[in-house]
Amino acid sequence: MKRILLLILSILMSFILLFFFHKKKNSIRVETIISTHISNDNLVYNVEVDNILCPYNKLNNMYYFSTSDFSKYDIFFHSAFDVKYIIYGIDDNIYHFLVYDDKYYTVVSILVDSIPVINIYDMGYFSNNALSSRSDIIPIIQSENEDEFVGIQIINLMQNNGAKYFTSIGNLSVRGASSTFFQKKSYKLKLENDLGVLNVSNDKVWVLDALYADPSKVRNKLSSDLWNLINDNQKINNDLSTQFVELFINNEYRGLYVLKEKVDKSVTKIQDDGLLMKAVGHLDSTMIERLFNNDYSIYDNKILNFEVKNYDKLSISSFLKKIKDFHYNNRNYDSIVNTFDLDNYINYKIFVSLLCGEDNVTSNQYYSMVNSNSKILVTPWDMDLTWGSFWNFNRPTLSEFIWDKDYDYNWLDESIFGEKDDKTFSLLKKRYWELRKNVITMDTINSYLDSYKDILVNSGATKRDSERWYDYDVVFEIEQIREWARKRIFFLDEYFK
Repeated sequence: MKRILLLILSILMSFILLFFFHKKKNSIRVETIISTHISNDNLVYNVEVDNILCPYNKLNNMYYFSTSDFSKYDIFFHSAFDVKYIIYGIDDNIYHFLVYDDKYYTVVSILVDSIPVINIYDMGYFSNNALSSRSDIIPIIQSENEDEFVGIQIINLMQNNGAKYFTSIGNLSVRGASSTFFQKKSYKLKLENDLGVLNVSNDKVWVLDALYADPSKVRNKLSSDLWNLINDNQKINNDLSTQFVELFINNEYRGLYVLKEKVDKSVTKIQDDGLLMKAVGHLDSTMIERLFNNDYSIYDNKILNFEVKNYDKLSISSFLKKIKDFHYNNRNYDSIVNTFDLDNYINYKIFVSLLCGEDNVTSNQYYSMVNSNSKILVTPWDMDLTWGSFWNFNRPTLSEFIWDKDYDYNWLDESIFGEKDDKTFSLLKKRYWELRKNVITMDTINSYLDSYKDILVNSGATKRDSERWYDYDVVFEIEQIREWARKRIFFLDEYFK
């Protein structure tokens, strides 16, 4: 008797629910559900919005779609049955649908994300999934490359000029030495064709930065955005384009990432006889001594602390000679002018001083030459150990702020400026006070930090990422960076007086 009463109550509640939302949203026709049994089968196996397949997060039982106006798109639920649906609830940016046929119903939730979504599929997923029949998804073929061959689906409907949906094929590989030790990996995407989306320049090679060791999730983006402002007097524009995204691989949610350009020819503008090197370790005194004695060779694509990216024999000889003369002449003004693009060099020194980028002084940067006769251009990279963050190898996801060591005059003199002469210091001082007018200001930094906080918190992206990987409080972290930046600027003002 008790079971019968519960069944009757369930039926009554279902009809009341359907009637209520039919009245609330009368533009949707609601059919009578014959039975109220929840589906034991997979009533819905894919969701399509405006002809775009939505990735699915098994952790929170949610489909994802990226747009600023969800109401204008058509929704289609892939099913083996003839199904209908109604919206029965909206919680912030999550739409809940009751999907039903003449026997069963199920609940489907779609998270309308304010951050672009990237979904990457491998061969196995395509061949064993209904996606293989889709004509608008490029079919995957086996690649001889040892990296994983993938299909890339990008949903970016946040732009004002309408829907943006992209598909491509390419190679996916794990990138970064530290990334191999972390559960959450950073990736390199190499596409078959140029693709200009997500406010990132038109390019074939992108990097998906996992942000794993940075609980604030904003240090790299804040640094990149400020570099673009500080570096605006360059003859060669080596700006860094970045964009927050949420990543799926084979419909498995991987969390919050930053999509950014790989530093290559498109960023550094090098020619065929140019050069591109990445400093992957610090240039210590032993390496400099080897440089003076010509005791080096290219082995496993590395020379000293540099990883060779693009070069020819003439350009690499010219590069090594310039670096050798620069250190041999104690890094004074004349050696700087003969070695580096002067504006770029001054900008980089001010930039690293502001960030207190101890890990970016002679490491985590790219050196490039447009051709073998050109001066060296410096481009920053991997700026997660900045803005007061201190590396703890045993607890890499713990944000440890340094509040004293960062303001040490000796560190700034020795690590950043080296054995500077009065002329070099005069240029640094002049450029610093130029930037203090409207770039190196708390108004500028606060504006960036506030915009990041709004994006990451309001979208729920950091909450989802935290649930997927480890606990962190992005609001607390951003406020710590804000306070650290205020003290840092005060210190630099005193230094450059």
